Amino acid sequence: QAPKRAFLLSKMVFCEPCQRVYGVETHKAGRNRRAVDAQSYRHRIKQGHCLNKTISARVLEAHVWQQVQTILLNPANLREGYQAQLEKQQALTQRQQELVKTMEERLAKLDKARRNLTISYNDPDIDMSKAEFLSLREPIDKEMKELVGQIGVLKQEIEAVCLHA
Repeated sequence: QAPKRAFLLSKMVFCEPCQRVYGVETHKAGRNRRAVDAQSYRHRIKQGHCLNKTISARVLEAHVWQQVQTILLNPANLREGYQAQLEKQQALTQRQQELVKTMEERLAKLDKARRNLTISYNDPDIDMSKAEFLSLREPIDKEMKELVGQIGVLKQEIEAVCLHA
């Protein structure tokens, strides 16, 4: 069923500890001596959230609007916010690049282990059956395939950030 009311911050209010969205609800006028409908943002344990908490939409939306006005009316604040986000994104990109480097090092070690295993299998002095060789090579190949996929995903994310920067 589609919602009958529009809420200013619908799907934009997140809980910091559990990173889940606050739900939106309306309390009808006439109940509990309420003169007009009252909107609020709700966090519920039974919906998988971390705690039960209700925030009045009137209070929250006024606070958010005040912050928006402060940012828009003072270009220095806007610049500071942009700079902070840019620094966060650069730090994330740096961590991703370090992770790619670590994964590539692990991939090189696995490749070397695979080559050494192949050399051992081909060496007539080492008695290794084909089944034994394949059983030893299979986990190496599997891990290498996973690493290649993860490296590809990370590199695409880094490229996407670099293109938007």
